[in-house]
Amino acid sequence: MFPAVGVGIALVAAAIMLTLEFRPGVRTPLHPYVIVWLVIWCLLLIPWCLFAGLAGMAFDGGYTASAYAFAWSIWTYPISLAIAFLCRRRFPALVVLPLIHFIAVAF
Repeated sequence: MFPAVGVGIALVAAAIMLTLEFRPGVRTPLHPYVIVWLVIWCLLLIPWCLFAGLAGMAFDGGYTASAYAFAWSIWTYPISLAIAFLCRRRFPALVVLPLIHFIAVAF
């Protein structure tokens, strides 16, 4: 029973990838706000280099929830920036995704 479920999942995933992969590429122009936000997020990578190395010092005061939130929000910032950059044409609203890191640090 379990191999049949695995094969079914693999076939569904392959069908989804085929429809996504071989769709004709239509390049939509970027909205100005997408370009502005991506430039802002990329410029914030400059101070991120300093904070990423020092984020481990947040645990000097103890292993609290705020220390974990600070460290994980700093360490995962480039990942959310990469997602926003890769999805900039298909989902332009995802350009504000890196904002969740600043919200996590503020609370």
